[in-house]
Amino acid sequence: MNDYLNHVRSLSDLHNLIERDLTSGTEEATKRLFDDVKAVTEKISKNADEIVSRVYAETEAAVVRLTAEAERGIEEIKKDAAKAAADLVRDAKGGGGSKEDARTADKILKDAENATAELNQKARLALEALSKLSEETAFKFQRITEAAIRELADVEKGAVKKVADAGKNAAAKFPTSAKDGSKDNEALQKAKLAAAEVIKALAQAADEVNRATAQANEKIQKASDEAILTIKKASKKVSAMINQAIDDANEKIFRTTRTAIKAVVGEEKAEFFDLTPLKERWTKRKP
Repeated sequence: MNDYLNHVRSLSDLHNLIERDLTSGTEEATKRLFDDVKAVTEKISKNADEIVSRVYAETEAAVVRLTAEAERGIEEIKKDAAKAAADLVRDAKGGGGSKEDARTADKILKDAENATAELNQKARLALEALSKLSEETAFKFQRITEAAIRELADVEKGAVKKVADAGKNAAAKFPTSAKDGSKDNEALQKAKLAAAEVIKALAQAADEVNRATAQANEKIQKASDEAILTIKKASKKVSAMINQAIDDANEKIFRTTRTAIKAVVGEEKAEFFDLTPLKERWTKRKP
């Protein structure tokens, strides 16, 4: 987006044209200014569309990845809770057949169900917020781009007017030609001076367009970098939030299972229950 200087045509051919024919040279100069700015704004718009697409792509990739992560956490919690409940019933004092044993095992499963529902809700809200932020970020970037293009268009109008006015003023000073179309030395000298005024105005106008284009590109590049960084930071924050929700759910199931086992088989026998997988699941993400 910063290659406008490579796009601007050489002004030397315009200088020659203006010196040969002030009217047509001025018209061609204003046309080229218009065409040059048009080419730049079209390129800016194209690049802006690519940035918006990238914002959405970054968001979509994050949503897919984080959704899978949350679903995996939910499945692991359900699996661990089911195993813990089955082990509890199997090794209970009464052989797992009492109503108390069944109620205790059912509590583990219900706590797991509540924990996964809460996890799912947190993940859903977090991902919805990320998608909303993506829309807002894309909208903000598009508005910045549109504003930059409008500013550039205003500069282009001013530049074209400057050259056109210079042409009109120069034409007023241009000497009347002889009937045969020839000009004396004094007339030729005045013609060159008139053309010089238009060429000077053209050079100033081209410089103004160059500066305005550089400023527009700088604004858009900054906005582009900020847009992508915003989504990356937000995705990272949502990932941390979902991981924390998974940790909280695993911790809840671990504590519920440990309490249930102690209540059913007693403190002494509870030591023989292998809760290592649950504990590791809870602590594996903690620093």
